[in-house]
Amino acid sequence: ATAATFPAYIADLFGPKYVAAIHGQVLSVLIPAGFLGPFVVSTLREKALTAAVQDLASKIPSEVFEEAFGKPQSELQELMNAKVVTINRLMDLLPAGTVNPSIFIYDET
Repeated sequence: ATAATFPAYIADLFGPKYVAAIHGQVLSVLIPAGFLGPFVVSTLREKALTAAVQDLASKIPSEVFEEAFGKPQSELQELMNAKVVTINRLMDLLPAGTVNPSIFIYDET
């Protein structure tokens, strides 16, 4: 509904003579933003998630990590890509009272 009323809004602001030109300029910005916005947000979220998992994994002793996941911490990225290592699984290995970074993932973006 908002997109349908936008030309009328432009006409109210700038007059009917320039509606097509102004609306074309607005769309030339909105359409790429509609595609790029979600991509940028998901990229930033993925970076924040990776940093949080790496931070949690660094707090777990190597022996405990390898016993839980079957591979050494040096293969953390591979385990993350396979969705074997997650924040929740790491939280199960950490002592009680460790802050769960899940609620802060979107704060980074």
